[in-house]
Amino acid sequence: MVQTNSENLARVVYIAGQGHSGTTLLDLACSSGGISVSLGELQISLGLEAADVTSQICSCGAPTLECTLWGPYFSGIEGLDRNERFKRIMEAASELVGPEGLVVDSSKTIAGLRRVAPLDPFVLHTSKDMRAYISAQLKRADRIGKRRPRAIDEGISWWRQNGRIRDAIQELNLSSLTTTYEEICLATQTAADRINAFVGAQLVDAENVLSSQNHHIISGNGMRTSHGGKLRYDYRWMRESDWLLPYMVLRSARKQNEQRYKT
Repeated sequence: MVQTNSENLARVVYIAGQGHSGTTLLDLACSSGGISVSLGELQISLGLEAADVTSQICSCGAPTLECTLWGPYFSGIEGLDRNERFKRIMEAASELVGPEGLVVDSSKTIAGLRRVAPLDPFVLHTSKDMRAYISAQLKRADRIGKRRPRAIDEGISWWRQNGRIRDAIQELNLSSLTTTYEEICLATQTAADRINAFVGAQLVDAENVLSSQNHHIISGNGMRTSHGGKLRYDYRWMRESDWLLPYMVLRSARKQNEQRYKT
């Protein structure tokens, strides 16, 4: 856990969840209200050097080393450890948003959560419907030419990882809100209202979810630069059955999923 003087640092909105569960989408959405800057997965970005991003484009549209936020950061991090790098980027982001603004970190992981915990973050724990998650993971393996995993293993992973995140939030005694990929895509106004009430500010603009450029994401999935400004939901899992056996067998996971989706 980083010990830092938080007096001059903006409060963090931390997005926790599994990979491929909508965390980058939520990160982009959280910049739409105009009061925050989204930084993507800081846990990954803090390990990068200038040489790693020379050909990389920030989600703001600029080459990373010419970005108004990341350019100055990468010019002075040689020899700094991750804690010092974290303070440096947080100070720069806090100056960008001002004293009333928020900084969004979608690192997802428990390690990232522990890093920001001293700043008393607002935690958004997001997930994808277990059935859709299993289906998407099997498709992803096919798409990238990897050996297809067992559907039941993906169901167990969904259950365990979301449970571990929930336990870490409780252990660290942090303020949290549970949201879902489905809610963001299919009930955007409801999701925005809930998130805005949670942070006490207009963080998400439901009418403008993916149109903002107030984000500087260099680590995250490809949609950070290819979303095209439109929300899309993949309904294909509803016509498939690969998820059915693990969903029926894993009773605790199914119960957790039903609590989230009221299915």
